[in-house]
Amino acid sequence: MLLVPLYATISKQSLSSLLLTAILFIFLAGNKQHLFKCKSLWSKVSLIILGIAMSWWFSIKVELGNKLKPSKEATFEVSLEGNADGQYDQNLVVAKVIKAAKANEHYTGKKVMLKFRDKKEVRSKTKRFLIKGILTNKKGPYLLINVHKYNEMLNESFFEKLILDFQKNFFFEINTISKLNQGAKSFLVAMTTGNKNYFERSEISLFVRTGTVHLFAVSGLHFGIIYLILIIILNLIIKNKILKSFIILILLYIYLIFINESISATRAFYMVSLWEIVSLIKRKSSALSIISLAFMLSYALNPQSIFRVGFQLSFSIVLAIIWVFNTNEIKGTSVFLNQLSKTAQASFASFSSSAIILLLTFKHFVPIAILSNILFVPLAFPIMIICLTYCLFFFLFKLDYPWFLNISYDISCKILNILDFNYLFINNIFLDSTKGIFLILPSIIIFIFNNKFNFISKSIIIILVQIFTFFLVKFFNY
Repeated sequence: MLLVPLYATISKQSLSSLLLTAILFIFLAGNKQHLFKCKSLWSKVSLIILGIAMSWWFSIKVELGNKLKPSKEATFEVSLEGNADGQYDQNLVVAKVIKAAKANEHYTGKKVMLKFRDKKEVRSKTKRFLIKGILTNKKGPYLLINVHKYNEMLNESFFEKLILDFQKNFFFEINTISKLNQGAKSFLVAMTTGNKNYFERSEISLFVRTGTVHLFAVSGLHFGIIYLILIIILNLIIKNKILKSFIILILLYIYLIFINESISATRAFYMVSLWEIVSLIKRKSSALSIISLAFMLSYALNPQSIFRVGFQLSFSIVLAIIWVFNTNEIKGTSVFLNQLSKTAQASFASFSSSAIILLLTFKHFVPIAILSNILFVPLAFPIMIICLTYCLFFFLFKLDYPWFLNISYDISCKILNILDFNYLFINNIFLDSTKGIFLILPSIIIFIFNNKFNFISKSIIIILVQIFTFFLVKFFNY
């Protein structure tokens, strides 16, 4: 991560990249934790070479991406990547070009943003399809294609096709056969798949104003809940650790495909996989090591993902929460108070570490999110249990019991309406910055990770870093 901007700085002579590189290496030089204090010189050299190689790989990918120039109408075979980050209630989908005609073959392997005429078209997509559209200007890091004709492709693997067919059947039966009210249907689909397209505009607006919209994007929270459920169930029926880990990873991978492999869910899958592997080989590890390896995997496999807000939010928030939880528990307090304290700390860490990214991406600031997340994050586990139980009875036993889910949705909306203070929702803040700005806070957290700070000190550090970042953007156009 430290060496990511280095190659781009040297090759492009970018002032903003130079500033970011300088900040990172100043902290590296003054760091008392001896980041590169390895057991052997070979380990130290290997880490530096790996960092430079990743930096070079990233720079090459970005340069190729920047060379894309819009042309006229084009036909592509594309693979669906997921809903466009930062876009609510719009007909936008991110896809990867699998195959292109000879005149546009330089697009092969690149990611593009598809804009459909109707939201229903977005809902009906399989993972791979043939599109024809007009290439227009870039939207963020992606080339925008206005799609006017498409055909579903049938060349997925048998395994993928089986899962995606179930996904289509899942959407169809929930929306046409289920006895859930319409709001609860949208709630169920969003909680289990991350697809928010079925919500009404007013519902999405409520979730945004209260800072709870992230609960409907399948992320580490949802993956963690499902992982915990699988561990509890499999511990009762399987004693063999290797078999148990294998089954868990297979089931989680199937779920990852089912939700179209979103960035935050992919990061969570990498972390769970690494954690299981480390446990099996009985090696010491830590949450910081696991998230670092997950960062490297995500980054190496898809360097351009670093520009996506889902990637930035996922790693920034999780790293901040890990750092905050590294504080010792308050002695002499009950288990309940300790858990309540941890929930409040996680909520604050999540809000404060993501504030700048959300401000620059969505142009709004939602301080009420601290309180709403303290209330709703602990409720995510029982709500997810209710959603999964409903799906189990509905699809496996053909029994439809909608009451609990309807009640859960209605109560959630009533609480959110109470928390919907318009004067605490600051909107239309227009700032622009380089995408690398999000690296500042994670870098500083890593440098001071092992210092003995309490929660208050850590909170002040995060706030000061975010204020510093805001001033860089506001007054220096970084």
